Amino acid sequence: MITTINFQHPLFKKVFERKIKNFEYPKTKIIYKTTLNNALPILKLDSNYPFITSNKHKNGIIYWFASPLQNNSSNFTKSPLIVPIFYNMATQQFNTSKIFNTINTNNSIDINYKLPKDEVLTIKNKKHHFIPLQTSYQNKLNINFQNQIEKSGFYQVLAKNKLITTLAFNYNRNESKLKYRNLETIFNKQKNVNLANSIPQVFEKIAAEQKINYLFKWFLALAVLFLLLEIGLLKYFKL
Repeated sequence: MITTINFQHPLFKKVFERKIKNFEYPKTKIIYKTTLNNALPILKLDSNYPFITSNKHKNGIIYWFASPLQNNSSNFTKSPLIVPIFYNMATQQFNTSKIFNTINTNNSIDINYKLPKDEVLTIKNKKHHFIPLQTSYQNKLNINFQNQIEKSGFYQVLAKNKLITTLAFNYNRNESKLKYRNLETIFNKQKNVNLANSIPQVFEKIAAEQKINYLFKWFLALAVLFLLLEIGLLKYFKL
């Protein structure tokens, strides 16, 4: 029985939301025991022997299955695991282009294009035209821009004036992250400055000040009224 999933393996990145316990694991009837140096297990049997392993080799990865995948040998092809495993095997080594790339970084992009011999790709937009550093592999082409992109925009990847793909480049967004100074430390000792954390707080302070002014006017009017009454009473008793 295949009973252990290596959830930390890159093949299962973003596949599982949590570690699964109640899972209908596949099984196999045949096992070929081998010893592979620096092999990373992906699935293990109940005997703790690896069923699928991965091993980095030069610019690629070798995946080893310890059993044939025919139905008479294993039911692995009927297991839900086969979809994420084979899909990620196919896409993990392909560095697909992002929605946009950041300028002033050492952008390295893989393109699904087999470059013929004695042929190079060129990068072009309305104002610039250059040949980037490129490395051809068996099933892909790696382009390294080496900070040759200086302005944002769309850049065409051409092979003998034939459009292969279009890449987008933007400026680094960290430049837009503003850091504000602490106003309390600036105006802490200023007597004629009032600080507020929100607009409602500002209106509350204004309303409180207006209320204080309103009550002060009433107190002043009553004080004047009592003063006049006192003057009137003094004159009356003197008479």
